[in-house]
Amino acid sequence: VFNEQGEKVGENLVQKLEDNCIVNENWKSVKAGSGKSYNYYDPADTTWNQLWISNTGNILKLKGVASKDKMVLKSEIIKGEKGAYYNKITWTKNPDNSVTQLWEILDPEENLLTTAFKGIYRKKNPD
Repeated sequence: VFNEQGEKVGENLVQKLEDNCIVNENWKSVKAGSGKSYNYYDPADTTWNQLWISNTGNILKLKGVASKDKMVLKSEIIKGEKGAYYNKITWTKNPDNSVTQLWEILDPEENLLTTAFKGIYRKKNPD
């Protein structure tokens, strides 16, 4: 995983589990951070869902939709010390088959508060 300047920011091992019903993500930053996510499609409400747990115990639950080249997942509104906000993560497939992940923090009126992460995911051994 690389930033926009081409510098490596981490590695992410992605695996399919349970007969391809779960996509498991194993993230390790070049710094100290790490975490795992479990992603699944829920046919009951036709949404994609992610449960993310970091090495510091932070938990993030996201829900949203996917189209051909993009997936957008959002958290519920969270009441923080500085006011209410929610997380929005967008994965976009790029023409070179890499994927850009954009993690934004927004207020309930959808104003951008900060960009938490932007990374470009490339396969180690492309098909």
